[in-house]
Amino acid sequence: MEESQSKNSLPQPRRRRAISGAEVILLVLVVIVGMGMWIWVERESQKGIVVGRGGTMVRDIGTAARAELERELDRRIHLDLHVKVKADWRNNERLLDEIAAQNREES
Repeated sequence: MEESQSKNSLPQPRRRRAISGAEVILLVLVVIVGMGMWIWVERESQKGIVVGRGGTMVRDIGTAARAELERELDRRIHLDLHVKVKADWRNNERLLDEIAAQNREES
């Protein structure tokens, strides 16, 4: 310690303070990444198959996808998964080109 410093100028221990609910939520949001994803099917009957009885199939799909994403990104993920009917999407060249362009931008 330099002679010019007094004992009173030493750093004081930090006092603990209560953390508000908003701060806790903010801390959690830093750790969790949110992603919205859609599963497209061409017919309403296919939607029922993908969703499954009581949503069990889509839940299992989401659980597996989330686990893989968390492993790849090394962080927790909130996956918002939806099943939508989009007739003839596999034959829509413009839509497929847009999806391919988005994937190139994200890579």
